[in-house]
Amino acid sequence: MRKVYKRTGHTQFDNAIIAFDNHLAISGKAIATRKAYNLSLIRFLKISNKLPEHCSKIEIVDTILKIKEIHGFGPSTLKHYIYGIRYYLKHIAERMDLFMKIPIPTLKVYDFDVLNVEEIQLIFKNCNNIRDLFILQLLYETGIRLNELLSINYQDFDLYHKTLTIRNIKNNKTRVVYFGESMKRLLIEYHTQYRSLFSKTKNEFQFHPFIHLSRSGVRYMMQSVVKRSGIQKHVSCHLFRHAFAVHYLNFGGQIYQLQKLLGHSHINTTLLYLQYAILAPAENISILDTLLDANKEINTSLIRA
Repeated sequence: MRKVYKRTGHTQFDNAIIAFDNHLAISGKAIATRKAYNLSLIRFLKISNKLPEHCSKIEIVDTILKIKEIHGFGPSTLKHYIYGIRYYLKHIAERMDLFMKIPIPTLKVYDFDVLNVEEIQLIFKNCNNIRDLFILQLLYETGIRLNELLSINYQDFDLYHKTLTIRNIKNNKTRVVYFGESMKRLLIEYHTQYRSLFSKTKNEFQFHPFIHLSRSGVRYMMQSVVKRSGIQKHVSCHLFRHAFAVHYLNFGGQIYQLQKLLGHSHINTTLLYLQYAILAPAENISILDTLLDANKEINTSLIRA
């Protein structure tokens, strides 16, 4: 089992951290979640110098506020930090009394910039090589997350059905996303030009990762392309995900299908994109006409009678 925590040197604290991470791992939590929750507990222990179950509600809240001030957490980051402490209290310390008393910040529905079609095209035009173009077009075409991008292998692509399988990255769910003919042609060309990225060793292990970039590498590449494009918006990989969602709806996609493509557990998260989408006006539909058209003979006979 992969270790994703650091020891503090305090035996009691280290035992609690190990028990915490073991529970997270057995529960099937993603690596990123385990790291974040472990870090929340370690920071709590360093500030309070006490296990959470040995603190009062007031002491827990005071410690969380101190950590917020030290690290400059915003409401969203603080919320996930508190989730980690609450998880520990519920599953490791079994202190439901404290678990129920820790408040969770209420987040406002967030606003974000959306890249329009012209800006997306401008970004593509300013890519210096096929790798950068492939990465950015794949992000836009599929709406995948940065972590998902860096975890895919060439074998995850099905060129015949034009699908990409995203495996157990977040929420331990596997999903399938789709791409078009343009993406297929670019993938084949990218594979041809960067064949070394797909080479195998004698032991049949993949020699290089598919994208051959780190998280910071992708971000730096994107910032460079955006700077050449002259776009003033703060463009990130997640903004490409937002662009995919909004443009998907604008081009006629359905909200429930979009939920599946994005991998959202709750439809409410997907519904946020409706406020940015420009949907075609719906026709007025007569369900009675539709029903009776299928039964014209019965309807006509009744009227004549």
